[in-house]
Amino acid sequence: MAKKIKDENRKAYVQKSPFYKEWWFILIVVLIAYGAIKGGSSSTETTQTTSSSEKSEVITSSSSAEEASGLATSSSEKSEAITSSSSAEEASGLATSSEEKAEINYKIGDLVKVGYVEYIVNSKTTAQNIGGEFGQNANGTYLILNVTVKNNGSKSITVTDSFFKLLKGKITYEADSAAGIYANEDAKFFLTDLNPENTVTGNVVFDLNPETANDPNLQLQVQTGYWGTQKGIINLN
Repeated sequence: MAKKIKDENRKAYVQKSPFYKEWWFILIVVLIAYGAIKGGSSSTETTQTTSSSEKSEVITSSSSAEEASGLATSSSEKSEAITSSSSAEEASGLATSSEEKAEINYKIGDLVKVGYVEYIVNSKTTAQNIGGEFGQNANGTYLILNVTVKNNGSKSITVTDSFFKLLKGKITYEADSAAGIYANEDAKFFLTDLNPENTVTGNVVFDLNPETANDPNLQLQVQTGYWGTQKGIINLN
């Protein structure tokens, strides 16, 4: 700011203030200082924001890695559980298959237990006629099985031809009831009430074509009762 002064001769002069005391200079200095402070604060905030972002990315990456590891572990455990279950099922299937094979390994002369009933196929023969002149002729060839049955249960059972079926692969043959009457002259086999601990022996007859009657792969299926809740297989070769 300028001010008027007088010298010794009473002359008036205008004295100007130094430029650094002028108001506009002070304002410029203040603005520059404010800008510098503001810029430093913004830089600090930017640095802090960047640091926070990097930390967030690190935490997120760590969390993702842990989740991926957890998923991999879970998948591995599930895979092991499925493999164990599959192995157990396969082992069970093999055991069942072995049991089934054991069931069909019986042959003529073997004692076969099916539930509370015992069976023995004593012999196998073939014929064209049963009962002679007044008997019955086969349509093909009669296959005659001499069988012994024992009741090991606690109640009486009635032996019928439904206890016996002939198998050739998936083909099933029923016993010939009429021919069975001629094959058992004393009629003490079929429809016999067999008490516990008792045994009966008789002939079971099947009317087959000659080729089937001599097939070495024929099997006799024996069972307990009419409904066959339990069954056994006997090879006839």
